[in-house]
Amino acid sequence: MELIAESIYKRFHQAWIIRDFSYTFSSNHIYGIAGLNGSGKSTLLHILAGLTPPSKGKIRYVDNGSALSEESWFQGICYAAPYADLYEYMNLEELMTHYLGFKKFSKNLSFKEFVDVVFLNGHEHKLIKMYSSGMKQRLKLAISILSESRILFLDEPQSNLDDFSKSWYQNLLKEHAKNKIVIIASNEAEDFKLVDEKIELKALSR
Repeated sequence: MELIAESIYKRFHQAWIIRDFSYTFSSNHIYGIAGLNGSGKSTLLHILAGLTPPSKGKIRYVDNGSALSEESWFQGICYAAPYADLYEYMNLEELMTHYLGFKKFSKNLSFKEFVDVVFLNGHEHKLIKMYSSGMKQRLKLAISILSESRILFLDEPQSNLDDFSKSWYQNLLKEHAKNKIVIIASNEAEDFKLVDEKIELKALSR
């Protein structure tokens, strides 16, 4: 599997955020996208995931030499970010029943096994809005990392995590990154411990 970015440009109003970005991402690799605030890390992640269109350029997903249609991209993508919303008026069991109607967990993970992995035992029937920011972030990461996917996008993955949860996340990612393209956007050095290749973005002037 390859994700190919060809001469990507992105402009908001009169300001260029990304200019002429090209890169080929391959399976079995973890990539880091680094840069100062305002350098376009999250914007680039959105473009690569098909969530935001580029102003110019093209994104291609290629499997065994054949390009995948844009309509089929979502089936192989998972995305986690601290700003991503959860259904806060569902409890965990309701949320996962809803989610598993769209995607499946790898290795046929059961709901109980998922709860054990994410350390949310005893919280299954609480509304998600009652969870702490750290619990929500663990939940987002676990859903994305444990789902069947071919490309995994993580934006600031260790935000809101305590030391225990950071270690938990790193071990979980290490265990489940095989055969995937993993792309991590962050400005924290700790988020790049597991990356194979690091891409540095620079903030552009107008």
